[in-house]
Amino acid sequence: IPASLNKDGSLGRFSSALTGEQLQTVLAYSKRLIAAMAQELLSGRVEAEPVLQNHNPCRFCPYGAVCGRERGEKDVIQDRTTPQQALEKMRETLEKGGNPHG
Repeated sequence: IPASLNKDGSLGRFSSALTGEQLQTVLAYSKRLIAAMAQELLSGRVEAEPVLQNHNPCRFCPYGAVCGRERGEKDVIQDRTTPQQALEKMRETLEKGGNPHG
């Protein structure tokens, strides 16, 4: 993990670590995302819709025969979102009270 501290104890410029505030944002967003996913499962939404961003999870899935949706590398969407952009989207979703899933 690329991480470093400045002399004043703050995170170094090239660190991949999160500040305490950023970590709280990620945790709050994750909790809301999990709750939204649980609501969808309870309402009967159980489609096989894998996230095809930056990788193909279908290569490792043992349920291909049940799903019937074998996905190839051509279906993978390359996401170029930076960590800072992702954190900003999380903050906006939390502030608006929106649904982070679907």
